[in-house]
Amino acid sequence: MAFRWESFPFSAELGSQWMAPRFVEGRVRSQLERAGLQPDIALRILRKTESVISGSTTLPVLINLSFTPNDLDMYTPLRYEGIVLVELSTKLAFTVFRRTEEHYKVDSSIVRVHWLRKGHHIINLLVVAGENAPAAIFRFHSTIVMNFISGYGVFCGYPELTLRKKSIANHSVLQDKISRSRALVCFEKYESRGVLTHDDLRGHDGWVSHVCGTDKSCPSTLRSLHDDGSLFVSFQSTSTPECPPIMHSGFASVLWSLGGTRCAPLPISHPLVVQTLPLLFIEETEFDTKGPPGEDVHAEMVASRVRLFTL
Repeated sequence: MAFRWESFPFSAELGSQWMAPRFVEGRVRSQLERAGLQPDIALRILRKTESVISGSTTLPVLINLSFTPNDLDMYTPLRYEGIVLVELSTKLAFTVFRRTEEHYKVDSSIVRVHWLRKGHHIINLLVVAGENAPAAIFRFHSTIVMNFISGYGVFCGYPELTLRKKSIANHSVLQDKISRSRALVCFEKYESRGVLTHDDLRGHDGWVSHVCGTDKSCPSTLRSLHDDGSLFVSFQSTSTPECPPIMHSGFASVLWSLGGTRCAPLPISHPLVVQTLPLLFIEETEFDTKGPPGEDVHAEMVASRVRLFTL
C-alpha cells in the first residue's frame, strides 16, 4: 500500500506538515481556481468519470515551486469522453475550440485531445484508451511529472525523488528524434524551476549504491499504483473509516517499469512496460447489490476491492 505522508523524511525546505491532507487539499483547490474551475464541481467530475489531472498542475501541490501552469491537463478514459465534455461545458462553462486525432505512437495510449477554453483559461482533455486514465502518465518524459490529482486525493509515483526536486528520464520517450527533442526542452524547463534530471538513478546523491530493480525509485523496478513506493494523500472530505482512501473511482490498477538500462551489475537495456490490470478475481454475486433500503452497498464494494489491492 502507498506509504503514509507522515513516514517520509521531509527536507527542511518542505517541513514536516507540508503533505498534511488539509494543506494538500487546500493547494489543490487553489490550483483548480487558478485554472478557472470551481473546486467542488471539478473534483466531483473527476470522481464521476474516473478522470485525473496531471502535468504541471500537480507539481505546486507536491513541491514548493513558484510558477503558474499555462493550462490544465485532464485525462479521462474513452468511455467517459462524452460525459466529461458535457460536464465541462454545462457546469463549468468551457467550450471546445480545437480537437485532434493525430496519429499518436501505438504505445502512447492517447486516443485524441480536446482543447477547451473559458476566457484565458485552457483545459487540455486527453482521452485515454483502456480502463485506467493514470496509465498514461507513466509514458511521460520523466518521473517529475508522474503524479496526478484524482477526485479523492493526490498521487505521487516517485515521492523519494519528486519531493526532493529530483527526476529520472524515461528513456522510452528518447528513442526517436522528435520525442527526444521535446523531452530535452522539458528537462530544461524543469531545471529552470529547480528540478534536477539525470539519465539514471546513480546520478543522484543518495542512490549511488542502490539495488537496481528493487529500490522503488529505480526506473528498472516493476512498480504498481498501490505499492509502498508511491505516496497518496487523500482528501479529508472523501476519506472515512467506512471507505478507505482510494486513488480513483476505477477498480483497475497499473503495473509499470520505465524503459532504460539496468544500473548493475551488467547494463542490460529493457523497454518501457505499462500494463493496466483487471480487478483481482471477485464475484459480483458475493454482494447483495440491492441491499436494505437506504444502505450504500457500493461503498462496501469499493472498500472490499481496495483491501484486495493492499494485501
